[in-house]
Amino acid sequence: MPMRRAASLLINFLLLLLPISAPAAESLRVVISGVEGEMLENVEAALAIPPGLVRDGHIDRGWLQRFRQQLPARAQQALEPFGYYSAQVDSRLESPDDGRLRLLVQIRPGEPVRVEEVRVAVEGAGEGRSALQESVAEFPLRRG
Repeated sequence: MPMRRAASLLINFLLLLLPISAPAAESLRVVISGVEGEMLENVEAALAIPPGLVRDGHIDRGWLQRFRQQLPARAQQALEPFGYYSAQVDSRLESPDDGRLRLLVQIRPGEPVRVEEVRVAVEGAGEGRSALQESVAEFPLRRG
């Protein structure tokens, strides 16, 4: 019975927190354009609003400015696994009539780096081992 009461108190406490935290998370929104699919998902993860930037429905303007300064590097790093190493990233703040601040991020990924040639070989004592040859055949980098 004491465990049931403790669980009930914990659930009630967590339910009390929900209305407080939900509106705060919506007072700033990051909107990304210029990329889609897996690249967009990676950039969204990299540009997630840091905890503490918005507290009790108020945006820490100094922290927001630092976050905006970090945007280009974060977005560029998020695009590198897809071969984009020279993306251009611009951002601007917009305050629509609903009072919620939006951080608009425009990305121009540029041209991806393409692999022209891949040569992987095992030389020496291990070159005849089938396990190593299988690893060479399964090497993930391919031309293009």
